[in-house]
Amino acid sequence: MAQARSARLTERRVDSSHPERIVRDRRNARGARSFLVRWVGRNDTDDTWMSEQSIRLDHPSVLDAYLARLDRSNRRLAAR
Repeated sequence: MAQARSARLTERRVDSSHPERIVRDRRNARGARSFLVRWVGRNDTDDTWMSEQSIRLDHPSVLDAYLARLDRSNRRLAAR
């Protein structure tokens, strides 16, 4: 019984409705961009794709952080 209560408390502490970060992005044949999102407290098997419109509307700071990270990475590659 103590284990079941402990598991419930742990589940409550993990708020999986918030993205931890964007893992990668892709474009479909029409050029629409989507982002693979890692959720707080979850592992990579729970990553989900979100449209650019959805991530921009629901989690703009996560998108901004990803784009900044991508830009820094691209600048480092260009400097080589």
